[in-house]
Amino acid sequence: EVGAAVLSLVIAFAVANIIRFVFESFKCKNRRLETIRQLLEKFLYYVAYIGGAVVALGFLGVDTNAIFVSVGVVALVVGFGAQSLIEDVITGLFIILEGEIAVGDIITVDGFRGEVKTIGLRTISIIDLGGNIRIINNSEISSLVNLSDVTSVAVVNVPVSYEDSLVDAENAVREALSELPSEYPDIFKDIPVYKGVDKLLEEYIELMVVANVSEENIYNARRLIQREIKISFEKAKLSVPKK
Repeated sequence: EVGAAVLSLVIAFAVANIIRFVFESFKCKNRRLETIRQLLEKFLYYVAYIGGAVVALGFLGVDTNAIFVSVGVVALVVGFGAQSLIEDVITGLFIILEGEIAVGDIITVDGFRGEVKTIGLRTISIIDLGGNIRIINNSEISSLVNLSDVTSVAVVNVPVSYEDSLVDAENAVREALSELPSEYPDIFKDIPVYKGVDKLLEEYIELMVVANVSEENIYNARRLIQREIKISFEKAKLSVPKK
């Protein structure tokens, strides 16, 4: 009987790891499906372990039915002291079923911006551009904005020296912007828009450029716009004043 119990646990361990391996081999590009995949993987993983433990206890002569009845009574008592856990689970179920967010979405939660890495029944984890991971209990989410659902605007302010020709600077900016969709088609679907002179500061003139991009590309878009404008300024013999 002991040998059978040990064998049950070994089989449960093997099945759990096979489940994890199989699910990890089929990661989905679709964010909604990836969220469901992660949840289903975790659920079946723990079911395998719990099932193995129950079978092992049965081989050892333990009355598992009595255990489940006892656990049910204890859970009822403990439940009154674990309301936050219950709230986490209920909120997690609503998040998953309503599809408010999915793995891979860019969101802000209570001022923290990042990409959703995992969604669980109790918590979600978010990673920002610096690699910082924040784990938040579902019931503690008071303000959530899904930035992946809307087109974001990348804004770039371009300084121009008073000593340089404004017309030459504007032409250089427009030339740089016109090349972006062909150079970086995955980021720029349309040519960014030159809005004109935004500020007349004491040290320099400031031009404004805006581009419609996805939220996940907003920072990269700004960097690329500034890079191409700098190269265009160099070709036109224009300086970039220090701010």
